[in-house]
Amino acid sequence: MLARWTSIWVDGSYQHGGGLVVISRTKGLFFFVHMIVLGLVLVSFPAQAQVAEPPKQFLRIDEGNTSVMSSAWKSEFLTPEQITSSSARALGSPSSYSLVKWLIFQTPPPEPNVKYDRRVHFGTWVNDPNDPSCLNTRANVLIRDSKRPVVFKSSNKCVVESGAWNDPYTGQTFTSSADIQIDHLVPLKHAYTSGAWRWDFKTRCLYANFMADDYHLLSVYGRENMRKGDRSPEVYMPPNPKVSCAYLQAWLQVKLAWKLILYPAEAQGIRDLFNRNRCSTQAFQMSALELARLRKSMTDLLPLCSRMARSRADLNSANGISFPEDETP
Repeated sequence: MLARWTSIWVDGSYQHGGGLVVISRTKGLFFFVHMIVLGLVLVSFPAQAQVAEPPKQFLRIDEGNTSVMSSAWKSEFLTPEQITSSSARALGSPSSYSLVKWLIFQTPPPEPNVKYDRRVHFGTWVNDPNDPSCLNTRANVLIRDSKRPVVFKSSNKCVVESGAWNDPYTGQTFTSSADIQIDHLVPLKHAYTSGAWRWDFKTRCLYANFMADDYHLLSVYGRENMRKGDRSPEVYMPPNPKVSCAYLQAWLQVKLAWKLILYPAEAQGIRDLFNRNRCSTQAFQMSALELARLRKSMTDLLPLCSRMARSRADLNSANGISFPEDETP
């Protein structure tokens, strides 16, 4: 920006741009005064922030059938069956999928027409209707990730108070649950904009509470999770370098399992980080059996969110609000 606006007076003529400039002694004082004035002007009129252009393409992890995946984006809402069905199965599924083999779609990525709202679109932590305990998803993740038996609050046996959690993002160990937040590895807002906005509410609620693998939800240091926010790997990576490759791998596994798109900057960032950290191409694979297991789990676990979906539909009906996905069976 300075190069665009700066004009330097040298020996009686204007020269634009940066670079090294040799100034004659007779013009030195004038140049000095000129630069002071110019500095004041630049301070008084700061350059406007550059507005990033919207992406003109998007990517998806290759499952082996480009045409089916492309046409799937024409429907307004995706049902659980559409998400969990694998287009590659009809053609004979390979034994594994490469997480770093991507399809490029030369069209702007579809965008949600409703602004993201965590509670409206994904709900909250849920209690398993088949679990007689009062534990919600947060409590269950804390119990799963603790390296020793957890202790519950004396005043509320549904709330975990202490344990031992090794935060993968910082490499630190914490014993108070107050220091721990449950991180959605691919954040809810990012998932929403990269495809979850097309899902019905029950599927989004399941995404927010999914525990069929050990990386979708993680017990991490709360401050570090806040620092991460909704950012993808090209902007945020855990400060612990020992988990860099595992973090990228898990990110892509979630993207593949849930059929979420990759944005160009996100894909380029992952590629750069993959090379910089010398990650193993062989390790960046997901077996067809594991992918099928995860997608079957999505169908099997959907009742987790049935109660919340009914409550949401009743509340919307009482308030005269109608969402198209509420009508999805």
